[in-house]
Amino acid sequence: CLSVFVTFLAAAAGSELFAATNDAFASRITLTGNPVSTTGDNLGATKEVGEPNHGGNTGGASVWWTWTAPSAGVVTVSLAGSSFDTVLGVYTGTAVNALTLVAENDDFTGLTSQVSFNTAAGVTYQVAADGFGGATGNIALSLNVAMPPANDNFSARITLTGSPVSTTGTNVAASKEA
Repeated sequence: CLSVFVTFLAAAAGSELFAATNDAFASRITLTGNPVSTTGDNLGATKEVGEPNHGGNTGGASVWWTWTAPSAGVVTVSLAGSSFDTVLGVYTGTAVNALTLVAENDDFTGLTSQVSFNTAAGVTYQVAADGFGGATGNIALSLNVAMPPANDNFSARITLTGSPVSTTGTNVAASKEA
């Protein structure tokens, strides 16, 4: 009898009774470190008044995280492995109705979203995962900062000497100097 009553209450209240703890921007979950991976869902989540569209879509079931970059580099935020059609937005700012867009995406790989952007140490980012058209499901979020190479800046160039000269390296996460 009690389970029937609880089921009735849940149906009457809608799925908001079971909304994710990070449904509201003010209740976003803090992520720390690099790399970071976490899971969750957006079941019962809603869109707040003043909340921007993410990935160019109105969505309607967003959840939030906040992350402060521990170092400079190129950060990639991915929703690969999520169980539904996702949209993704990354912002700076401290109020849901006054955010500055950093990067957004819809359908980077299949139906999941991913963004990459340059970051500086100490900058705090707000990450929103939503469902295309309000879709819901399980979320897999990963975040990784690729560090720039040691010789990224001209002032840190590597001198090559001798003849012949051979070297290997990478330009992954390298930047352009002004």
